[in-house]
Amino acid sequence: MAEKRKLLIVTAYFAPHRAVGAKRFTYLCEIFEARGYEVSVLTMKEQCTEDRTLPIAGTVYRRAPLFRYPLPKGTKFAKLYNRMLGNWLCFPDPHIGWLWNAVREGLRIIKDRKCDLIVATAPPYSSLIAGALLSRMSGKRLVLDYRDPWTARDWTGVRAGRWVSGINAWMERMVVRRAGAAVFVTERMRKDFQGRWGATTTAWLHLIANGYHDRMHLDAIRPDNDGRLSIVYAGSLYGERRVGLIAEPLAALVADGRLAPNAVAIHVFGDGLKAHDERRMDDLGLSGVLVKHDPVNHATILRYLRGADLLYLPSGRDVRYALPFKLFDYLSVRVPILAVAPKDSAVADFMREVDCGEIADIDDPQSVRDALSNLLLVRKQYTFRGAERYTWDAIALCYMGVLDKDLVCPARTGDVFIPDKV
Repeated sequence: MAEKRKLLIVTAYFAPHRAVGAKRFTYLCEIFEARGYEVSVLTMKEQCTEDRTLPIAGTVYRRAPLFRYPLPKGTKFAKLYNRMLGNWLCFPDPHIGWLWNAVREGLRIIKDRKCDLIVATAPPYSSLIAGALLSRMSGKRLVLDYRDPWTARDWTGVRAGRWVSGINAWMERMVVRRAGAAVFVTERMRKDFQGRWGATTTAWLHLIANGYHDRMHLDAIRPDNDGRLSIVYAGSLYGERRVGLIAEPLAALVADGRLAPNAVAIHVFGDGLKAHDERRMDDLGLSGVLVKHDPVNHATILRYLRGADLLYLPSGRDVRYALPFKLFDYLSVRVPILAVAPKDSAVADFMREVDCGEIADIDDPQSVRDALSNLLLVRKQYTFRGAERYTWDAIALCYMGVLDKDLVCPARTGDVFIPDKV
């Protein structure tokens, strides 16, 4: 690297915020700095649940939004306020109140720190708007980082009509036209973006996934010590991310006499486990199988993952494009993974690429049963070959190649650059 790069990262979430959206650049910035970049991070100042085990790198500037969202639940006013802002009044998202302070502070940072490149990551997509405005007003190059698609998916909550989609599409078009490059965490997202905006932008399009640390050597914690096989799920359950996908296949193995009713425990670290989930397990003859745990910090959950016999990864039909961040946490501990997802999804693609466990079709209970049999009864072994491409060090090197390229190469119409598999 001929000179020290000076980056401004625009991200609504950053350590110690425990949101999943904070982790990508929390880890990347740590490596960027170690590799000689000068990193400034512009992020929201808000009340949040913190995880003090996360690293904080770079010079961090926290600025509050003009109005608070969401209000704590408990009153009718808070419910109405959150619904109106979340679904009707704020475009592209309820965090747009951060935009004014973000742009004002960002211009000061660019001037004082002499930043030469802006990287804006989303969601929330107001961060991309802030990045585009800063790029336009300062003349600095802009890189967009998409962790989820914007107008390719409805993020407004309750659909408020075509005019909402139209406003969001107009906003994204303006942002995309300003960018010199765009980065996507899955190939499916990159292709969808190219199909939607390829004729609009001259930006280079890059595929750079999330990653995991392979240098974290944490002692394992068994979720319990009662001799049962431990299946662990780390995260919230919602939509088609549910334990019910493996309930009936487990019950079938018990009914066949291949598995004792008390041989397995499913440990859920997170929110979303409902009373009807436990009732369903009882109805299937699997009483006591579900064990709910309160959320824990990132370092502690990694220790529980390391102590598990099997890690559960459900992914729904509505997020075929996505690779859940927890997949990379799972990779870091080298424990076999059971992924239940559509066969035409990014999760299925990944599981076929990396030898880390079994992929079962979300629409085929028999395939889930077969996968459970391989994992719990046959105790099939996996090499984890291919996982080395997804360490944060490897990911950061790919990202640095994109950033250096964007500083020296003008955007070219029709070109698409994808690094070798990371």
